[in-house]
Amino acid sequence: VVASKQQHTKSGFVQQVDHGEKDGLKIDESFTQSFVSPDVGKIQTTPPPFPRHLQSSSRPKLLVQPTNREDKDLSVHTDVNHDFLSESQEMMVPLTPSPTLLPSNTLHSYIFEKVSSRNPLLASPTRRRGNLASAKTPVKPSHRQSRSEVVRQRWRRAVQQQMLLLRMKKENERFEVDRKQAEVRFETAQKHQLHEQQHTVWGDVLKDITCISASNNTPSSLLVQALKLGCPSNLRANVWLWIEDVCKSHSSLPVYSYIDLLTRPCIYLHAIFIDIHRTFPTHSMFKEKSSPAQKSLLNCMKAYSILDEETGYCQGMTFVCAMLLMHLPEQDAFNVFVHLMYGLRLRELYMPDMVTLKKTLYVQSRLLQTHAKAVWEHLDLHGVEMFLFATPWFLTMFSTQFPLVFSQSVLDHVLVRGSLALHCIAVCLLRMAAVGLRENASFEGTLSWMQTALPQFAENNMQVILRQSMEISISQGDIHVLEREYDAMNGVAVDEPHVLELKREVIFLKQHMNSAKAALQQLKNSQDTWKERCNVLIAYIEAMHLSASDQQTLLPSMDPSIIPIHLKDDPVLLPFLPNTQDHQELDGGVDSTNANSAGDE
Repeated sequence: VVASKQQHTKSGFVQQVDHGEKDGLKIDESFTQSFVSPDVGKIQTTPPPFPRHLQSSSRPKLLVQPTNREDKDLSVHTDVNHDFLSESQEMMVPLTPSPTLLPSNTLHSYIFEKVSSRNPLLASPTRRRGNLASAKTPVKPSHRQSRSEVVRQRWRRAVQQQMLLLRMKKENERFEVDRKQAEVRFETAQKHQLHEQQHTVWGDVLKDITCISASNNTPSSLLVQALKLGCPSNLRANVWLWIEDVCKSHSSLPVYSYIDLLTRPCIYLHAIFIDIHRTFPTHSMFKEKSSPAQKSLLNCMKAYSILDEETGYCQGMTFVCAMLLMHLPEQDAFNVFVHLMYGLRLRELYMPDMVTLKKTLYVQSRLLQTHAKAVWEHLDLHGVEMFLFATPWFLTMFSTQFPLVFSQSVLDHVLVRGSLALHCIAVCLLRMAAVGLRENASFEGTLSWMQTALPQFAENNMQVILRQSMEISISQGDIHVLEREYDAMNGVAVDEPHVLELKREVIFLKQHMNSAKAALQQLKNSQDTWKERCNVLIAYIEAMHLSASDQQTLLPSMDPSIIPIHLKDDPVLLPFLPNTQDHQELDGGVDSTNANSAGDE
């Protein structure tokens, strides 16, 4: 590494060099003159021509001699190969002058320090040209690929990546299928375990007739546990019949004969026939007209409307009875239906005046205000009244809008707990669905959500809703208090028992008057039918008479005893009578013997 030093004298410049910090190098005057101008105090702006010995094709040799930094005369030359330093090292190492050899406090030294901070060898254009002249062009590697090979490699890499992505996609799909199969297996195992528990618990319940208290129809702890687990579908028929048989002994049920009820006339037959086709129209048992299930449903509704003349028939009964017919024979379903109406007093919901239904809706609204206040406030804010959505809940036991499996489970609870179960289930259902219900900010949106999204929510959370309905703090005493509250506000509580009895008698007489009107209309229709039949017979007789006269043959005589008195002179029947003398002899007999028959006719 070479560092140049300059010193100003009267005769010119003296060139001195110092080799780094430890070793010094001295370069000949021809080399130094190429950088410094002979003019005193001036630095040449245009660099002189590069020395010849440095322009030769062979690499130059520097004369270098290690010296002591304290010596000022460095003139020893040593032959050193230029390859001692690489070209990169020669151009990268900075060259700095030694401050001890420069004059101090002079303008020239100040300028020198500013100029010498750059490497003159690197700054010289001539030096650059020399480097470029001696530079060697790098040889291209012999293994350089052509453009087609590069494109081919890129396509190969893209195909491999695509194959990897497809493989990863297939693996993810397989993992997803395995996950779903594992979930299905887990759910199946849970259902199988629950099914076994249900059969075990309900088997114990069916063996114990004391599971329902005879005094207040309170279920035992074993029956409560069975209801929380749910009733399996294959045991539902046995459970319903067992409940009806247990409760029949301590319930005031009417005495009836199902076969005898079917033989009596019914004034509600037309209304029942219309509603039967609207009951579970998509179910396999009831979707075909005049199917055996529809005939059984018609018989059950007809028999009950005759048995309970005070209530008669009301829409909603067909859905409850149809659910019973899905698991029970016709007569057993009728017996359980009678237990629901009379034993559990659900018949009051179907009274013609609908007073009990209005009271039930008021009680439900008050319970909702107490146990689900947020839901009640939302319904009240948007004007959604209770009768708009809760009326079919109580009349059909959730079967018109909700899935059938949910409605049958509700029927299980109603058979054990009575109408209290309907109130508890309705409150728990709305309380659990409060989040989704409150997302609707309008009357139409709220009502539509309750008719579409709420049934699906009930099916997905059925077990939780039914379990919470048995744990909620609502008792039969609370229901009675709210019913008396409604009566006091409605002015019904002041009525004495004989007043209520008179009101029921009026309803009973109205129903009998309607029945008499229906029977009279039926007789009129029958009279018109018989008249048409007589006309047909007369026309047939006339045709026979004409046929006989054309053939000139006599028809056999008609027995006068079968002819009524008012028809003995009938011109149509006269040709068929015997001779007039015989006819007169038999007049008295006809008059005496056929008087009763004529009156009957």
